[in-house]
Amino acid sequence: MILRSFRSLPPRAALFVVVLALGGCREFPLDPLPGERRDEPQSFTVQPDSMFEFRVGDTVAIEGTNKFVQFRLIVGDSRCPSNVDCIHPGQADILLIVSNSLDDAEYQVLATMPGRVAQPFLSADTIQFEDLGIRFMGLTPYPLAGIQTRESEYVASMTISALTED
Repeated sequence: MILRSFRSLPPRAALFVVVLALGGCREFPLDPLPGERRDEPQSFTVQPDSMFEFRVGDTVAIEGTNKFVQFRLIVGDSRCPSNVDCIHPGQADILLIVSNSLDDAEYQVLATMPGRVAQPFLSADTIQFEDLGIRFMGLTPYPLAGIQTRESEYVASMTISALTED
């Protein structure tokens, strides 16, 4: 009886019924990976010295420490667009908020990445903050002339090291 009535449906309606039936089979949420596009900020844990990506609003906990780093906002992106020849390479600046689980204090850290230059930017400067070494490795997407980048589209790449006292 069901098969007979399914055959009598127009092709588009039958396709809709199949998609609806298959859509109900998923029993688990699909969470984005760190750095992937999504609507809500994400919190995740990273290993010291491993490169990771995160978006504006995301917070990372550094494993083995009591420190958290949040990518708060894009302060500015004056990097020379890749489809333009510029006299100055410009730079991208992001604001990081560093906090720990021991007190309520938050510290602002400004990380800067130069635009493209003739000599590759091989070694990012390490920002030392208390017992952390923060290296801002990259910011995507790279600007193109005439294309506006929304803050929610930016992804920062970095490594954070737990520094030890000698």
